[in-house]
Amino acid sequence: MINNEYELNQNNLINQLKSFITLNGTTLKKLKPLIDEKYGKTDKYSNFTRKFRENSLKTNVLFESLDIVGF
Repeated sequence: MINNEYELNQNNLINQLKSFITLNGTTLKKLKPLIDEKYGKTDKYSNFTRKFRENSLKTNVLFESLDIVGF
């Protein structure tokens, strides 16, 4: 039961992040290079967007994304 609750909350956070990114007038395509530069990331854009699409972001990626968009 706890695992399901955690997944629901995680999915909710990811969906809220997607909405926040859009409301701030940016896109994942614009966000990714900013994260790469600030945090020294080297993963591909396609992997980044796949994680959003599949709601499989790690916590650090979630917080890095929130930081970049000013949350």
